[in-house]
Amino acid sequence: MKIKSGLRGIRNEQGWTLFELVVVIAVMGIVSGIAIYRLSSEPPLARKLRAAARKALSDFRYAQDLAISSGKTVKIRVDVQENRYMLKWEDETFVPNIMGSGHFVVDFDRRNFKGVVITGSDLASSVLEFNPLGVPKISGQDLQNEMNIIELNNRLAIRISPYTGHMELIRLGQTENN
Repeated sequence: MKIKSGLRGIRNEQGWTLFELVVVIAVMGIVSGIAIYRLSSEPPLARKLRAAARKALSDFRYAQDLAISSGKTVKIRVDVQENRYMLKWEDETFVPNIMGSGHFVVDFDRRNFKGVVITGSDLASSVLEFNPLGVPKISGQDLQNEMNIIELNNRLAIRISPYTGHMELIRLGQTENN
């Protein structure tokens, strides 16, 4: 049996080489530089607009899920003049805010969304209902055509499909996959 002595026979299989560490740090630097550039080059109103649109989309999907899970009709009421929307039950009582602070009302003139304006809605009565199966309805009738639930700053909208109630965020004039 031969015993190797010295450092040649011992291989350190643990840890990283200096080269591997330098490569990882360089890649992290490049990725963070791109992220910082993208965040700083976007105007603050554009960030607010995109955040408000994503919040509204999330809230509208929540309303549909709530109707299905509770077995009750949930209404989305859009108030263009007051620049807000709210979630209500079929009996017109407010859906409780999931954050625990009263009624489920989102007012774009407050907090983080100053400058974001509801510029329109295709809802004739300004009310969209989801029945207990999650099917979208207007005035008690199934939705027949795609329509914009809400339009923000004439740039982004949330579009809903008939029958399924699938909702998506779109740029007015083109689709934006989210």
